[in-house]
Amino acid sequence: MGVCPKGALELVETWVEVDENTCITCGICDRICPVGAIEVMK
Repeated sequence: MGVCPKGALELVETWVEVDENTCITCGICDRICPVGAIEVMK
């Protein structure tokens, strides 16, 4: 998914998986998620 600068998001069928080893907790996905399904926990 193009929103993540590190490519940590992957669309799998009908949901999005976050690769926690790749994620840098920048929060971009959290801010743009239209349904509030992602929350960055630092």
